[in-house]
Amino acid sequence: MTAEQNLELHSLMVAAAGSGQVPESLLAVDFVMKNRASSITDYTYRGPSGWRDWTKDLFEEFCSEPKLTIERIVAADDAVVVATYCVAGTSVHNDAPVEFRWSGVTWFADRQATRSIGCTSPEEALEIARRRGARSLDGGPAHRSSEPDTPTPPCGTNRPRNMPVRRRRRWVANRLLAPLLRKPAGDLVGRPLWL
Repeated sequence: MTAEQNLELHSLMVAAAGSGQVPESLLAVDFVMKNRASSITDYTYRGPSGWRDWTKDLFEEFCSEPKLTIERIVAADDAVVVATYCVAGTSVHNDAPVEFRWSGVTWFADRQATRSIGCTSPEEALEIARRRGARSLDGGPAHRSSEPDTPTPPCGTNRPRNMPVRRRRRWVANRLLAPLLRKPAGDLVGRPLWL
């Protein structure tokens, strides 16, 4: 596959995620998504049901319909796409605008995504892609963004990995989303909101 074909498939996958759909025909049978960009989705998701769970986990901190966009294609070649993403919407906790950004690497084979890894920065995503065999990203024939790298806001990845999902979601609201809000978070900061 060419870089252009991978970019087209990648765009279709992001559009499907943004609309709450599962792009089953674009996911390989053994598709795996590991997200370590934040505690919101710090988990390994497998197959179409994993995709569905990931979108549910990602969007549940927003009320109404959040908007998922590709902010920038960092690099792409015949096997991988590295991009930065943004999901923006209104917080379910206090109706304030919230944006969450991350970077990711998606691998493709036979016109399907085989795996994906979410990261905290474009640099980390490129490093992972290179370590896992994307040689053309080191200077060969690849699509590269001409935009300068911009830092991705830091995301808390220091929560205990064994924290239950319901507690994790409240931890996210208290530790991650509240500092990103454009106005004071009020009662979200400083007190746990357990379900």
